[in-house]
Amino acid sequence: MVVPSKDGCWVFVSLTGGRGGHAGMAVLQRSNGQIRLSRVVPLESAPTGIALTHDGRLLIAAAGNSEVFLDVQQMTSGGDKPVAGSLGGGRGSIYANVTADDRLLFISEEGAATITVIDLERARRAGYTEEAIIGKIPVGLAPIALTFSHDGKWLYTTSEGAMPDWNWPKACKPEGANVPDTIITRPEGAVVVVDVERAKTDPAHAVKARIPAGCSPVRMAISPKGDQIYVTARNSNAVVAFDTARLISDSQHAQIAMAPAGDAPVPVAVLDGGKTLIAGNSNRFAGGDAPQSLVVLDAERIRDGMGAVVGIVPAGSFPREMSVSSDGRTLFLTNFGSQTLQVMDVKHLPVDKTLPPEIAANAAALTHRGEHKPVTVDPKVLASYEGVYQIDKGPAMVVWADGSDLKVRMGIQMDFTAIPASENTFFLPTGLLIEFPKGHARPDFVTVHQGKEDSTAKRMGDAAAKGIVEAAAAFDKRLKEQKPAPGSEQALRKLVSDLQAGKPDESMISANGYLHEQLANVQEEVKGLGTVQSIEFQRVGPAGPDIYLVKSDRGSRVVRIWLAPDGKVQSLILQPGQAQ
Repeated sequence: MVVPSKDGCWVFVSLTGGRGGHAGMAVLQRSNGQIRLSRVVPLESAPTGIALTHDGRLLIAAAGNSEVFLDVQQMTSGGDKPVAGSLGGGRGSIYANVTADDRLLFISEEGAATITVIDLERARRAGYTEEAIIGKIPVGLAPIALTFSHDGKWLYTTSEGAMPDWNWPKACKPEGANVPDTIITRPEGAVVVVDVERAKTDPAHAVKARIPAGCSPVRMAISPKGDQIYVTARNSNAVVAFDTARLISDSQHAQIAMAPAGDAPVPVAVLDGGKTLIAGNSNRFAGGDAPQSLVVLDAERIRDGMGAVVGIVPAGSFPREMSVSSDGRTLFLTNFGSQTLQVMDVKHLPVDKTLPPEIAANAAALTHRGEHKPVTVDPKVLASYEGVYQIDKGPAMVVWADGSDLKVRMGIQMDFTAIPASENTFFLPTGLLIEFPKGHARPDFVTVHQGKEDSTAKRMGDAAAKGIVEAAAAFDKRLKEQKPAPGSEQALRKLVSDLQAGKPDESMISANGYLHEQLANVQEEVKGLGTVQSIEFQRVGPAGPDIYLVKSDRGSRVVRIWLAPDGKVQSLILQPGQAQ
């Protein structure tokens, strides 16, 4: 994230440490029309959302499982004590914001479906101890944005998904999966309204309203008058507008418009005194590092749908966060994929009026969004598909009925709920389409479609199928007991040592795994670890990896390692920060 100082002389950018980099806070100085890097303050955990107190003295970073407090004067003067303190106990802390009087701090905990409320005045006075934590506000799945109403009475947040006990109808397709819009599996997310005054004393009951906000709403901006908020609905490929006066008094009619954006929009900002909206088309689920764009919308025509789209502005890979300078003249954009900071003159944005085709396609999808309903299949039909099927040149596929759901397990790990498109065709969240032959009570095969490639998975005999089922059960037991696979720690230690020495042992790497294909890239990341001080087992992940925390002289990395049944390493993934 990027936050400019009120006087415009400094810009702070959170560095998550991806691709072999190191977590920290970049401090940039603005002078004479130029921006230069002044210093980078290293941090143990990766900071994401950051907020500056209104007195300009403290920069607060949501950083994984903690909140980090940085002394602005120390950071900008080159002082040796830039970190004033930290608070632990978070779970996926991702965004931060502070009340106008700097007395109250809110942290959205993406992994806990809550917002943590902190007495900031007490924290600054008493040395950032846990006694400053007032409590937690239950909001919804994956809360992110934190935006105050202009009078400070309300806090608006986004939650990517509704909680099950809200009983909201299913309206959205699975996010990130290459499936048609007609595959409906989950409810919309929400804009949640929090009573700030009540959050001071009773955060558990501070939620005043929840309003449907499209599929996977993530970021938010507020108009200069405070009369409207704008939310990027990432899985709806849209910017959603709300009338703030109706959020509580008439919540059913608070949503006033949905305008199309590019694919998977994330950041959003208001420009030109509220006349213009700009949203970043992240396209984050497509993979790759191709440059993306920002969509420019006429805020006064937001109700016109496609008619509100003015054009696009070039951006880097995965535009993720935006901020506007206090004078409204400069737009700052962080491109997460290309690891760049883009600085633009608001009055001279290079707007291209030639629109990419996905914006028109997304506009058409918005027109038909209410027409899609979930497909259901008779449980007796699902039961007839049960069995173990061997994919050509791929893993075994275990299929079984679980009530009204069809479950699929690839290999001995990774369970998926298959999403019915019809009585005999099912999508998996990975993008696979599995098709059973029609009219077969106990089919001998299933066709697996992946993109333009098709393969056949044949039903296995009982003896071979039994071995697969037993291996899967053994993994389930290990997952439940949270015990690492035999030899995984030894394999990780040896692999790290070998890769840092530039001499990987090919005999311990699975020929069919991710690591074999990406060995050069992984080796560069491992070299970035520096001198390893300790390797500690954390847990077994539901996707199959053993997860370790590797501490070194350059900070901490969460490392996930997958072993094949023969003990060879299939995959290795390094991420910054602390394990959860």
